[in-house]
Amino acid sequence: MAENRKHRILLINFSDQDAATVARAGFNVEQGYIGKPQGLPNKHRVPYSISHPVYDYDVYAYSSLIPEGKDPALQPRWSNLLDRSGITEPLARFSGPPWIRISFIGECIGPSSLLMGVPFLCTVPADPGVSEVAAIPSSHSERLPDLRQSITRLKKSISFPVGQFVQLTTKPDDMYPYNDDPVLVSRNGNVIATYGSFVNREDSYKDEPVYVVLPQLKTNALALVELLKLLARLRPQVFIGMRAHDWLKGNEFAFPEEQEIEKETKKKIEETNQFIQKKRSEKSVVEKRHGFIRRILIATEEGSREDRLRR
Repeated sequence: MAENRKHRILLINFSDQDAATVARAGFNVEQGYIGKPQGLPNKHRVPYSISHPVYDYDVYAYSSLIPEGKDPALQPRWSNLLDRSGITEPLARFSGPPWIRISFIGECIGPSSLLMGVPFLCTVPADPGVSEVAAIPSSHSERLPDLRQSITRLKKSISFPVGQFVQLTTKPDDMYPYNDDPVLVSRNGNVIATYGSFVNREDSYKDEPVYVVLPQLKTNALALVELLKLLARLRPQVFIGMRAHDWLKGNEFAFPEEQEIEKETKKKIEETNQFIQKKRSEKSVVEKRHGFIRRILIATEEGSREDRLRR
């Protein structure tokens, strides 16, 4: 491996603006698109536009919502993803890159296990109108608690209604060395957001993140930036050439809820400053209005003092 190699992240079905947001955060990103299946139900052809084999990338981030005008099926000539082993095989297993897979689900546009890059997960349509989500309580023995907390915080950013649920396609005992840890569920217990880890037997049996599955959010790109920052800390060997960026804490990379809080805070500070200025002005007017009384009182007090001294 070349010494100057830098991590590579493949963004599937992210807009140009979203890709620019992630890139400004210091991540090395490239874009690709996977379109809606074409043809008969039993003879699906999935159009795609990806410049390199998926195994060339360290991180794979996928959204099931295709940006307007970006569906590869709209192009005069397109290739069938299901015919390209360099695309399908790396996503059907965890034994090689991409080392981390992140998905934003919500709409069915093809074989979900393959498109998420998680061989033992699939999606099913959510019940119509799901608009309430609960976080599964954490435990002291949970794996990757920082990742769980990060996903839990995204609850307020979900774009309702939820479009899909996540299901396991195999028994948990058959997944070793991988583990699936649901985080957000419907009130009926349907999984809406989850993450997976594996037991790194070569590094003191440490748990390391391997995938995250989320619903569609109000701002997928900002959520992705936050997750990538955390994942870069949890698996730094994946994010070669990644630098810390303190300016990521700036308003540009804040979630809408954070921006709203900041806006309300500034408004209250401004109102308080205006109130203080107003009261100071009123005090100044009162002082001027009653200044002569104060001077009389002072003069009277000084005169009384001189009289007492003469005696």
